[in-house]
Amino acid sequence: MNNLTKNLLNFRSTTFAGGLATGIAVDLFSDHIHRSVEWVRSRIINRYSVSMTIEDSAEVYDWINFWFHSSKYCDLVNNLSVGVIYGDEKDETGRRETNVMLTPGPGSHLIRFDGAYFLLSKSNDSLEARSGKNSGVPRERDPLAIARIFDVERKVITLKCLRRDKDKLLRFLDHTKDLYFSSGKKQSIIYQHRYGDWYKKKLLMPRTIESLILDDDILEDMIREIQWFLENKSYHWERGMPYRLGFLLYGPPGTGKTSAIIALANYFNIDVYYIDIGASHFDDSYFVNAVSSVPHNSFLVIEEIDLANTARKNSANGNNGQGINKGTLMNCIDGLFASEGRVLFMTTNNKDKVDEAILRPGRCDKHIYFGYASKSQIQRMIKRFFPDSDEATLNAAVSICQGRDVSPALLQLLLKKARHKDDAIQILAKEFGRKPVLQCGAGG
Repeated sequence: MNNLTKNLLNFRSTTFAGGLATGIAVDLFSDHIHRSVEWVRSRIINRYSVSMTIEDSAEVYDWINFWFHSSKYCDLVNNLSVGVIYGDEKDETGRRETNVMLTPGPGSHLIRFDGAYFLLSKSNDSLEARSGKNSGVPRERDPLAIARIFDVERKVITLKCLRRDKDKLLRFLDHTKDLYFSSGKKQSIIYQHRYGDWYKKKLLMPRTIESLILDDDILEDMIREIQWFLENKSYHWERGMPYRLGFLLYGPPGTGKTSAIIALANYFNIDVYYIDIGASHFDDSYFVNAVSSVPHNSFLVIEEIDLANTARKNSANGNNGQGINKGTLMNCIDGLFASEGRVLFMTTNNKDKVDEAILRPGRCDKHIYFGYASKSQIQRMIKRFFPDSDEATLNAAVSICQGRDVSPALLQLLLKKARHKDDAIQILAKEFGRKPVLQCGAGG
């Protein structure tokens, strides 16, 4: 009986070991077959196809997303992402209507166009690999690479035509472009320069020219200047003039400088390229790279231009060599590194702190002052919030605010707290410690 038991145990052990070995062999063989098939498939696709990579900083990225939203594949694909597009109509509050835009989700999607099949793949770019590859320094020793990994993320569309025909890809892109612009859905985008490249931050809020309350036809004059500039490229070239336009917007904080830029960008459907001149990582090389790579027909915005001098002075006191040299700044605005076909907006709260060399004609063609709220602005803003306001209410608001440093931004903030016109007058009187000259409800 003991021998029989031993034989059974030996048999079971041998059978188990044999089965285990067979299972492992089958798994290894299956894995080898799978990898071989994938290798052959990828080699065939790569050999007999052509592809292009499109980062979300490129306008083409938006064309493809909008095409997808308008195509039949929007209903056929289950893996989707959600975006927003603004319509041309306004709702009862004066805001432009918004609609949901469905775009391809992460992964690969098979589509067909002009008799050819395409693989449309969307993913997040590997900033880890890219930053290490570009720097030539091991990633763990490259502080710039580490900063980019944790601070910036970029989406990428890879478009692959499953036949070796570049013309098919180009025709598809032309088709998406025509659809995008014919729909009137172009939206201005703001880009920020960070770590050596332009990154799309967001779609500009739908601020319109009509939503701003400024004095002295400021916006109308700027629109005429920009319109003429955009339509007269040949005028500059024929006369050997640089094709550039520059504005200096100056005045106290909250007076509408940035809002005016946003409204103008939306009016002209132009993208905005924003530089934070006071950023800790910004130096001469970054600034040159940023300004020289701004594309045609765009707005370049450098806010707080007076900080250029401050940053350089601080760098002499041990600020890690950061800051922008005056010569570099001049060359980027109007010199060796200045890009063509762009409109430059420089802003400052204190014009007296800006170097005179920056302000000369050719660098700043127009100097435009944005001041505290005037009588006209106060009355128009009260009317904007409370259309039923009578003359007595408007005069009361003016008597409280005039003579004070009341920015349009502060006035708007206070009026948002009110629920009716009389309430608004009481809030203003409390804020500025004044009683209105006229009774609040007079004539109401």
